[in-house]
Amino acid sequence: MDVLLTPPYSRNPYMELLCEALRARGLKVACAPIRLQRNMPAVIHVHWERYWIHRPRIRATVRATTGLLLALAWARLRGSRIIWTVHNLRDHDAGRPGLERCVQLALSRLAHALVVHHPKAVQTLRQHLWLGDTKAVVVMPKGPMPVASDETQAQARAALGLPADALVIAALGALRPYKRIPLLLEAMQHCKRPDLHVLVGGWPGKAVDTRPWVAQARKDPRIHLDCRHLHDAELAQRLLAADAMIILTEGHFSSGAATLGVSAGRAIIGARSDHITFLCGPGGHLPLDTRSAQSLGRALAGLDREQLGKASAANRQQAANMRWDDAAAALIDAYATPD
Repeated sequence: MDVLLTPPYSRNPYMELLCEALRARGLKVACAPIRLQRNMPAVIHVHWERYWIHRPRIRATVRATTGLLLALAWARLRGSRIIWTVHNLRDHDAGRPGLERCVQLALSRLAHALVVHHPKAVQTLRQHLWLGDTKAVVVMPKGPMPVASDETQAQARAALGLPADALVIAALGALRPYKRIPLLLEAMQHCKRPDLHVLVGGWPGKAVDTRPWVAQARKDPRIHLDCRHLHDAELAQRLLAADAMIILTEGHFSSGAATLGVSAGRAIIGARSDHITFLCGPGGHLPLDTRSAQSLGRALAGLDREQLGKASAANRQQAANMRWDDAAAALIDAYATPD
């Protein structure tokens, strides 16, 4: 069976790891742009529709989304099976919500099966896209992300300028507005705990003005800011240095940052999320009051090292049980599900 995974996201190891797991199961897999051609792949597996929706100009967006839907409709007529993994109910940047909604509804009708990453997402997705009970929605567990490091925690902290005995929380990944980094930085003003340090690292995008972040980091030596794309080894070093990952996005449908944190065996703290609770081991997710900077600051000041240690241990155990082969097995079931 030949499978096309699209679009090709080079900066996200998720697609590469998924391709490898499917190939290990005997499938012929390519990760490439979709093209309209006479012979279409047996399976076309669509991810991240924002790739087609968020183009610099609306004309390019309309051309890209129309091309996607036409190619999928043609492929379906030619006998291809269409699968769509729904990573988000709505794009985090919400640039073109009306067009996004139309594309999602069209994708959900063209697809033979939809894929989500946690059980509670199934019914939420059916309601959001007005799907009947006959449309197949498959739950695919995530595998672990590559976060191995040759350093010790003491070495990682020394390299990053962190005190050896600090309580360190990390906010890592794409620091786009939905990550609510300003809330975290403001919360640090209300948190008077001297041993609490925050690692903020990742590329925020060109549209985000990081000058207020830099100004605050200069005033507060507990804030360690690095606003650039971090390579895998740099991410692994920061995860090793941290005691916990903080995620402030409300209502996550799927979280790559949480997957990174669990893979590294770190406690996940912050906003409530069914996906993160499902992803973590029992007790590995510790929700905090994120309604305001003041409430979050109080919650951070009250973090308990022992409780964080237990949460991290739960996530280390969870990471040991995460396998990309389980993800591949779930997808093969989706690829064979009748419409």
